[in-house]
Amino acid sequence: MKETSDWRITNMQVSPSKTTWKVLRSGKEWANLNFPSPANTTSSNATAAAALAANYGITAGEISAALKTFKSVKRRLEVKAVVNGITIVDDFATTPPPSPVL
Repeated sequence: MKETSDWRITNMQVSPSKTTWKVLRSGKEWANLNFPSPANTTSSNATAAAALAANYGITAGEISAALKTFKSVKRRLEVKAVVNGITIVDDFATTPPPSPVL
């Protein structure tokens, strides 16, 4: 996102169990969002949905609470097994997941 965008993502942190980020609206901090999925591309979609929802009067707090209940789609970083310390993940995405998930 450009520095001049009305809605921007900053301070994104991706871990094996969740993604967290700040949303700036018109250059000012608007919300701290997170959801239980280690996928940084999904945060862009979630931020776009948050901007749309905010346009209809849904508060940042309500949006944040809803994102925390996010369940990823089937076959998106679905752990199939752990064998000898190696995690086997089923994923339809084209981008490799963040470490340490393999």
